Amino acid sequence: MRSSQLHAIGIGANTIAHRVRTGALHPVFRAVYAIGHPDLAPWALETAALLSAGDDCVLSHHSAAGLWGLTSPPPTVAITAIARHPIHQPGLRIHRVPILDVRDVTLRHGLPVTAAARTLIDRAGQITLDQLDKELNEARVHDLVTDDQLHAAIDRCPGRKGTGPLRALLAGQRGPSLSRSEAERRFRKLIEQGQLPWPQFNIYLHGKQVDLHWPDLQLVVEVDGYQFHRTRKAFENDRERDRRLTAKGYTVIRITWRQLTEQPLAVLSNLAQAIARAQAIRGL
Repeated sequence: MRSSQLHAIGIGANTIAHRVRTGALHPVFRAVYAIGHPDLAPWALETAALLSAGDDCVLSHHSAAGLWGLTSPPPTVAITAIARHPIHQPGLRIHRVPILDVRDVTLRHGLPVTAAARTLIDRAGQITLDQLDKELNEARVHDLVTDDQLHAAIDRCPGRKGTGPLRALLAGQRGPSLSRSEAERRFRKLIEQGQLPWPQFNIYLHGKQVDLHWPDLQLVVEVDGYQFHRTRKAFENDRERDRRLTAKGYTVIRITWRQLTEQPLAVLSNLAQAIARAQAIRGL
């Protein structure tokens, strides 16, 4: 509750100070208090930050990503102030813009927040490309954003720091997906280079075709091509198959086509470690 609201019901500054000392009120942000106990309900910290910052402020950056479910809610709150200069205070990260297009703002859980597309642009200026890729995939899986919306949001703020990385990520994903035969060829080359045990390729396992399978190790590798896994239905189907195989004792590793084509040595290292763990477990 804001101090102005307390004043409006007849609670003055001295009374507020007394109730803070006795634990009846707990300061959260400047002039905003939690009543009764300091433990906050979900999104109460973000609500308090907005109340303290005042009008023309929205949750943004990592706080917006948390609100959209793209990452875990952070301990600090990030807001964007539109043509304003709120007072800095501990636990609050303030970003400022002269203007924010109405299409880049919305409500979620009743709180004003940057739209999913603008959130990803802001995040792109702060996090690694791999983390951005994960958050973008989360947004797609939960139908929060489309590529058209992303490109439109980029066009509305072409000079913003995150537009370059996000544009590059989108451009890279528009490349052709690996065919099953091309993925197999690349994996054969990696396995030969690493002198790893030879798997079975493209076999049916419990009624579903898998890309690579080591029967003695109960190890499965699947290659995710963006064009075939970009929809929510495809994503859910893949994960349901993974859950069924895991329940039967298999270890399932998913490799994206981008990892296979751009980071083959990292893929080889991860695969070798997985094989070594499986061999150790089975005493092979």
